[in-house]
Amino acid sequence: MKAHRFEKTLRIVNELMLCCYQLGCAEFHLDMDLQPTYALYGIRATLDEIDERELTRISECLNTPRQPEIETNYWGLGGQSDSHSELQLVGMMVDEAVVRHENGELSIQVKRYRKGR
Repeated sequence: MKAHRFEKTLRIVNELMLCCYQLGCAEFHLDMDLQPTYALYGIRATLDEIDERELTRISECLNTPRQPEIETNYWGLGGQSDSHSELQLVGMMVDEAVVRHENGELSIQVKRYRKGR
């Protein structure tokens, strides 16, 4: 895997973990599936309760349409804050996102297709 591609992977995973941490999660499970045509990132975290509006907002941020031609520039504008702007940046870097909260577990799964698919 090229270095800058892996750096994007780490940034995506970092933001997903930061989101979970800010929600109060303390136990995380991370899955990564790096295939030639796509990368799939999943995080599961213990979370007793979450407001349905917050869950919807996270999903909407992560399902921001992908913008590959400007994702590098946008990422440089992001910083660590309590807002959801970084999740929107992640949304611009991925193609699909599924966010669920069931039985005290928050799960976030995002998929990023490789160029030329």
